[in-house]
Amino acid sequence: MPAQPKHDTLSRLLELLKAMRLHSDGHTTGDATVLACWDADRLDLARVGIQPEPQRLCISAARDASTIGAAVRMAERLSRRASGARAAFT
Repeated sequence: MPAQPKHDTLSRLLELLKAMRLHSDGHTTGDATVLACWDADRLDLARVGIQPEPQRLCISAARDASTIGAAVRMAERLSRRASGARAAFT
């Protein structure tokens, strides 16, 4: 795979920095990479007991009820594992 031109790498880095800077602002439009970052973050809210809201997700696949359900189930499984691991050390 050929190396990316430096300007392309820099522009992608700047987009990711933008995603991190604005991730809590509720935006739902923009660069596809940024949208994917925001959706991943929002779908992961279930790990702290917050149900992801479809209208706050950016990409139609993320807004799908089956995607949200899968994210919630995964968060629940990971939470149970983490609880078990913590109990083993107490």
